[in-house]
Amino acid sequence: MIMNIFKIKNTGIRRATTLIELSFSMAIALVLLGTAVHYYGGAVEKSKESALKQTLIETRKAIDTYYKNNGTYPAKLDDLVNGQFVYLRNYPSDPTSGSTVWLIIKENGHTAISSDEYTGTIYDIKSPNPKYYSF
Repeated sequence: MIMNIFKIKNTGIRRATTLIELSFSMAIALVLLGTAVHYYGGAVEKSKESALKQTLIETRKAIDTYYKNNGTYPAKLDDLVNGQFVYLRNYPSDPTSGSTVWLIIKENGHTAISSDEYTGTIYDIKSPNPKYYSF
């Protein structure tokens, strides 16, 4: 006769899940969920920062190419999108905020208020968000 080790004797007491077991399971699930949400939020922010860096690189290349072709810097960002030569396919927008307003840097290194209010040549651009000034 082979004994089954895993067979539970029927003693008349029904096996049930206790409140402590349920609480422990819920606590583990909440910790795992909180960890996943934390990492997801960080990944989304990093992807927006990466997209901002790429947008700035491409726009700066377009400004430099405009300067090489014309001998002057563009008067506005629209000159990179419209005109005799197209340097960008569409007007650049800030991926972190979704705005099309940029901080314009003049040729002497001073920053203007914004691309909406600025008149003059554009040497460089930056994100209007102070967190990303170093990009």
